[in-house]
Amino acid sequence: LAALGLPMTAPGMMPQANGVAPGMPAPMGGAVPPAPPVSSGPPAGHDSGGGIDKAEEVKCIDPDGNPYQITSLDSFAQCPWPPSLQAEIQRCGFSKPSQIQANSWPLA
Repeated sequence: LAALGLPMTAPGMMPQANGVAPGMPAPMGGAVPPAPPVSSGPPAGHDSGGGIDKAEEVKCIDPDGNPYQITSLDSFAQCPWPPSLQAEIQRCGFSKPSQIQANSWPLA
């Protein structure tokens, strides 16, 4: 439970100073480390799209094996979403759809 950030107590029992309820075993390795801080932007090192070069171009085929041309999205502005959602995407720092987003959303 501690690894999931949940209290290690039974109903009606108060945890001790170390976060463990009386009569319950302590977590292996001692105290539970604090959770990392939460960020509202994209994760560090996250590729927020950045475009697709020809080497990464997606090729689709239909069930019979014939090539199927799809139109991928170049920007979030091409998505038919309400302005409030568009603004939130921009506020979070995402500049372009990822490759899977750009190629799968038009099919949805």
